[in-house]
Amino acid sequence: MIFKIALLADIHGNYEALKAVIEDAKKNKVTDYWLLGDILMPGPGGENILALLDQLPVTVKIRGNWDDCLIEALDGEYTTNSTDEIYLSRLAQYLENKLPPQRIKDIREMPLNVQKTINGLRISISHHLPTKNWGRELMVTNSTKAFDDLFLSHQDDIAIFAHVHQPLLRYSSKNQIIINPGSIGQPYYPRKELRNDLRAQYAILTIDEQGYSDILFRKVNYNKEQELSSAETAHLPFLELYQELLNTGVNKDKDRPYLQKIIDDYHYKEDVDKWLKDRKHQLKR
Repeated sequence: MIFKIALLADIHGNYEALKAVIEDAKKNKVTDYWLLGDILMPGPGGENILALLDQLPVTVKIRGNWDDCLIEALDGEYTTNSTDEIYLSRLAQYLENKLPPQRIKDIREMPLNVQKTINGLRISISHHLPTKNWGRELMVTNSTKAFDDLFLSHQDDIAIFAHVHQPLLRYSSKNQIIINPGSIGQPYYPRKELRNDLRAQYAILTIDEQGYSDILFRKVNYNKEQELSSAETAHLPFLELYQELLNTGVNKDKDRPYLQKIIDDYHYKEDVDKWLKDRKHQLKR
């Protein structure tokens, strides 16, 4: 049997980008979909994204670091002592009433790593490292030795990861294949001159009876104006950040003075303080 596997990574709540990618994947006669984590936040998409994915033959689901952030915020693990935690908590608050409890349970139960064997090829699939879904160990310019840690066993033939938002094809020191499909919702280009191209990214891995046949990196146009209109209509928190991200490719979520100004302007700290208190009461019941 020939497997044509769509590698979907880092959707980050961008419904319009995901919709366009799925349309493209169907045109390319994809047989399977592997979901590599970071499904929701900071974009406005919630149940609509999960419902769209429900319609597909998704045979792998991996939990990303932003998926963990959503769960941690809902579990009341954050405070209002830092801009980062206010930011994540306010986004989680936005999603709380948009997601049925079963959806939260499903996200919570997704694994960090999945091992698959396809036509004799052993494949390790994770969001970042197999036992750690966050960090900067696998930035695309890092050494080959860093990427060796993607493999739990020397018997693995292929490792697939996400997280860094940049498409990648390279080899380990043992000549194992390493693939990153890029990001659907937040393509990332450290080089300014490349940021004119912010199309949604994904990849199609083909494995036939003889083994690894092809890897096709895809870029897909999507309706960015509709995505931003949906975000505005839904009153997405930190809308300015999302607009900047989609329009320029620059993510300012680590710019603390910029975040603090938005937090102050919209009184997000007060919103989150009240929400966290209410959450704690609910969790104690």
